[in-house]
Formats: sequence, C-alpha cells, structure tokens
Amino acid sequence: MMQQPLPIGPGVYVVRVEHAEDGTITQRFTPCPDDPAPTLQDELRAHRRVATFRAVADALQDGLSLTRREASLAAVLYVNAPAATDRQTIRAAVHGPRAIGSREDPDCWLRQLMSRLRTKLGAGAVATNYAEGYRLTPEGVELCRMALSRIAA
Repeated sequence: MMQQPLPIGPGVYVVRVEHAEDGTITQRFTPCPDDPAPTLQDELRAHRRVATFRAVADALQDGLSLTRREASLAAVLYVNAPAATDRQTIRAAVHGPRAIGSREDPDCWLRQLMSRLRTKLGAGAVATNYAEGYRLTPEGVELCRMALSRIAA
C-alpha cells in the first residue's frame, strides 16, 4: 500500500512504502515531475534527513520502549519540525546525553524529547496533523495515537 509522495526538499520526494514484517521502512527518492531533476546536493540533503529520522526513531524506540512502527510514526512529524528548539532536541536524540543534559542527568535529553513531542503532538491534533500533513492511512493515525499515549504515560 503506497502513500502519496511526501516533499522533503526542492525537487526531491521520498515515497514511503508500507512497513515490512520486521518493522523496517522502505524509502525511495524520486524527482517531482513538476520540478527540475534533483541535484546531488538535493539528494545528499534528502539522505541526511532520512538518517536523522532513523536516529530519532531509534532513540524513541530504545528510550521509550515503543515498537519500531510506533517510534517511526512518532518521529515523522517531529523530524520535519522547523523550530530551532525541535532541531536541538533532534540533535540530542542523535548524539545522546552529551548534546543536552549533564553527567548528573544523562536522560535529560530524552525527557526533553518526550516533553516536546507531547507539546507538539497533542492528542487533539494528532489525526489532523498526521492524516493531512503526512497522508497516513487510518491505521497509521491510530499507531501515532498509541505511540503518543505511551509517551505521555
């Protein structure tokens, strides 16, 4: 079951494919037919973005005991967030406790990530943000709700 392409940069689209049985996500890059062919710089930017997405999903899965599918869906909107504070927290998720926090509180980055996810993805906005912004199926929206309810617990 293919979803609509999700724009991730000038001239570059990523097409998300249904999750495999083992929880992995298949992603392919294709140029938008209305835009010029993507440059090498566009491709590199797209690959970096997916690498960040995967790192955040890994951090969510490990730190919050989410399933791979839940963590991946919770990370999609978060990685695409434009705010500087969100980017700082994404860096923390990628680089670990040294990016945000201290030796006395090594899990500070994870708590901040959880807090920002709760703030950004309030329960009332989940269906709208995910279904419209990311064209998820109803099953995908429900998995997002499950992930967020576990994060908020």
